Amino acid sequence: MKKVFNKNMFFISITTTCSLVCLVTLVSTSFPKVNLIVASGSSSMQPLLNALINQQNQKNLEVNVQPRGSVFGINKLMADETTLALSSKSPRKDIKRFSLLEKWTAKEIKTTTIGLEGIGILAKLPADASANDYEINEANISKLYEAFAGHKQVALSEFSAKKATEDDKYFLKPFARDGGAFNSGTAESFLENSGFKNLNISSTDLVSLEGKQNYGNFTKTTAESNSEAFSYFSKEGKEVGSITYLSLGYILKNLEKIKAMGYTLLNVRYQNEIIEPNNRNIELNKYRWWRPFNVLTSLKSINKTTKEFLERILFDNNDEVFASLGVLKTPPALLKKMYHLSEQEFNDPNFDFKKHLDKFYVADSKLKSYGVENE
Repeated sequence: MKKVFNKNMFFISITTTCSLVCLVTLVSTSFPKVNLIVASGSSSMQPLLNALINQQNQKNLEVNVQPRGSVFGINKLMADETTLALSSKSPRKDIKRFSLLEKWTAKEIKTTTIGLEGIGILAKLPADASANDYEINEANISKLYEAFAGHKQVALSEFSAKKATEDDKYFLKPFARDGGAFNSGTAESFLENSGFKNLNISSTDLVSLEGKQNYGNFTKTTAESNSEAFSYFSKEGKEVGSITYLSLGYILKNLEKIKAMGYTLLNVRYQNEIIEPNNRNIELNKYRWWRPFNVLTSLKSINKTTKEFLERILFDNNDEVFASLGVLKTPPALLKKMYHLSEQEFNDPNFDFKKHLDKFYVADSKLKSYGVENE
């Protein structure tokens, strides 16, 4: 049977094909490519990173933040499962703990400290007491750690500036992060970054504070995030002597509410000077109880999108974003520690950071520190 060529069907076929091609072309031009950055790690850093993302307002950039803790982020980075790792502590101990040095060097990991956040101590004091009546100092810091380990009761009078004996009837009731320093960047900074040296902590107390063994019966545990930790503390820590540690940024942002609930932010005495916990005193190196906010990435796999994202964080006019969350943006003097500089360049007051980015994108293995470390 002879086949008859159908011109109408041929026309319809060509028209349909053209329509599909045009539609694909229209879709591809109407919806430009979206660049994705995955940032995994510290839950304490999530609010700041989200605020910086909103401030940048990049239409073709999506940043997926996965807050699950500093160790989680570092493990994801080592497994090539995240673009950035967020860590609210120096990675130095984790590198040693998990034997990561060889892999860290091979991947050319770069630690960038974008900001510094203090650790603050909140306490429920007697009704007639003020912040001037109590302090943390070199003589009693070990007693504070003993209390948080939870194996023995420690009297509130240990922290009285007036050494009032009537405080002996009150004992500290600590609220610590679950899992200790092993799981929590906040807990690690509380334990290791107070600014005091030659601490006298027993081995029993130390393994509890580190998270290698459980806390004692006198310590209650909280979730990792500041909001959840304070929520639990405010409900359960209503007795005199109740005490906890939180990020200073969270405290300063909510200070009026915290004071209205009857809690006091304790001052710290370094040598003979009482220091109030605030960002100005951190910048002046007077208040030494702080931790770094680190963003880590592999220079082996970093792309232009990720570099531009980091550079906007470091060099944009965004100080107010940091300040609104109680975080100190890394000052220029400390930013230089993340560059591979000669002594002359390091001491140059007019050093151009943006002009010398080739000296910035240098792996940790070739620098003296992992970002900015609290020495």
